[in-house]
Amino acid sequence: MNLRFTYVAFIYTLIFVITFTLFACNGDSPNSANNNTNQIPQITSFSLNGQEGYISNQQISVTMNSNNSNDSLKHLTANFTANVSKILVNGVLQESKTTQNNFITPVVYSLISDNGDVVNYTVTASIKTPIKDFTNFTFPNMMLYTTQKDNNIYVTIPDYIDQSNLIASFTTNGQSVTVNGINQISNITSNDFTNPVTYTLTATDGSTSDYNVNVSKVNVYGKSITYFMIDNMIGKIDDNDNSIYFTSGLTSLTGTVNFNTDGGYVTDGNYCILLSGTYQINLMFHNPCHLVVHALDGTTKTYTLYLTTII
Repeated sequence: MNLRFTYVAFIYTLIFVITFTLFACNGDSPNSANNNTNQIPQITSFSLNGQEGYISNQQISVTMNSNNSNDSLKHLTANFTANVSKILVNGVLQESKTTQNNFITPVVYSLISDNGDVVNYTVTASIKTPIKDFTNFTFPNMMLYTTQKDNNIYVTIPDYIDQSNLIASFTTNGQSVTVNGINQISNITSNDFTNPVTYTLTATDGSTSDYNVNVSKVNVYGKSITYFMIDNMIGKIDDNDNSIYFTSGLTSLTGTVNFNTDGGYVTDGNYCILLSGTYQINLMFHNPCHLVVHALDGTTKTYTLYLTTII
């Protein structure tokens, strides 16, 4: 009886040792299969036309080179890796380096795990904007002031300068610069700036951008405001106390300012530059605004704007 019990115990022990050894050699445990099926579906890498995508949570962004066009986004094949094999786009099974999609609008990749969990990744592709900007524009060896708004460059120069034959100094991140089809070389090519001059900047992909350069002349020592209007209301300028008065039945006056000055440029109390026809102001009753006119010689004059009510 004892011999039989010993034999049975030996057989069970042998089975346990063999089972444990098999799992140890495979590097698995009895629950490892369940662990794999419980993995959260993930895309670990994604690229289009060799351009790597940036993955953040379930959002993937890919910026294509500027030599591509929007039409080229229509039929792109993605190169991706993921920890699941079942990936769908609009119900179509996806295969890396094989399946094409239209990326003009964002594309949603649905990753499905073995136990049915679904995680969606949204891929957004865009075309890199071609570079063609002025990074600096001036006229060397003179007192001046230069400002830029969008693709308009405004330059104020002394009134004794002949603006019909000026040589500009500039830097650009574009490939070439022309005026009326003539190639422009910084510090060498001259132009007549009596009227606005249009500079055409060309990027490496052949696309162009126009910049309008507007040159005006002022007295080097000028720092007066000669005309000031908010919307359709003209202010009364008093040069004795450097004030501008607006009379209204309202407690506030808000709108776009238009003005003339013989100075180089004008700033507000926050040192923001005022451009006539674009600057918005909010003038409050009992809360005057201050404007500073800057002469080309570096001196300034401060004006105070008042809103008074009709009695």
